[in-house]
Amino acid sequence: MGGQDLGRLCAKPDDQVCCGLHAYGRAKLANLAYTLDLAQRLKGDGISVFAADPGGAVTTMTTGTMSSSRVVAPWLRPEGPWS
Repeated sequence: MGGQDLGRLCAKPDDQVCCGLHAYGRAKLANLAYTLDLAQRLKGDGISVFAADPGGAVTTMTTGTMSSSRVVAPWLRPEGPWS
């Protein structure tokens, strides 16, 4: 990543402020930063680089949150903002 220190993206084990969702967000940010750096390195070589977001998925991390209006924006809920 162009000399960036990935350790700065990771929470320290004793950091009470950083919960699992913050670590998850940092991992997504690291993926995007790596993708942008790789795209820059391969620029002009005819190679396309992408980072994909598969969207919401029911996992143990998201249990009980997929239909919560506080977590999921109205237009992303299965019933939509119109209901």
